[in-house]
Amino acid sequence: MVLQDEHGASFTKAEEIQQLATDFYQALFTSESPLRNLTLYNLNTKKLSPVQRINMDKAFLPLELKNNVFSIKGTKAPGPDGMSGHFF
Repeated sequence: MVLQDEHGASFTKAEEIQQLATDFYQALFTSESPLRNLTLYNLNTKKLSPVQRINMDKAFLPLELKNNVFSIKGTKAPGPDGMSGHFF
């Protein structure tokens, strides 16, 4: 396995990879993380219609939530968090 840091340096030793991952997540979850201060101005995005806004504000039904979570395939991750269906 090879991981690269933000400067493009490659790491292959288990100890180096572990330290790189630790450093990455410590930086990610500190208040000084640049990702937390990211602003999303001037994006060319579509706006929701009034009907879409009403639908987005509806509460989740427990059965609807259960059906959606359990429909995730065991080895697939539906989003960027990487949590697969096996997790749930």
